[in-house]
Amino acid sequence: MHETKHYLLMLVIFFLIVSCNSLQMNRQTSGLNAQTSSHRDNNLQHDPIEDEPKYRHIFETNNAEVRDILKDHPMRNHRRGVHIFWNTKKKLPKEKYGIDWRSPAEMNPYIIFD
Repeated sequence: MHETKHYLLMLVIFFLIVSCNSLQMNRQTSGLNAQTSSHRDNNLQHDPIEDEPKYRHIFETNNAEVRDILKDHPMRNHRRGVHIFWNTKKKLPKEKYGIDWRSPAEMNPYIIFD
């Protein structure tokens, strides 16, 4: 019985640590404005295609274009706005250049972005 309590306590502690880490990452990346800064600053995985020299300019201009497209979007500063930003950011290079970009949510399935 004592071992079961110890195991449950360890499980609760682990859950709290993971939840706090997820919450911290969530706060760092919530909203469109937060996502327009570098998501590499908070230890998130990013799609390596962004680092390829032949695509770097495409993604730099893509961010500006997405911000312009969404400037009047009603969810622009909403917590879930980051998904709208990423979906738009994903769609543009696919339509224009046939590039499949993976969002931070796709690259970091263990983190909840909302």
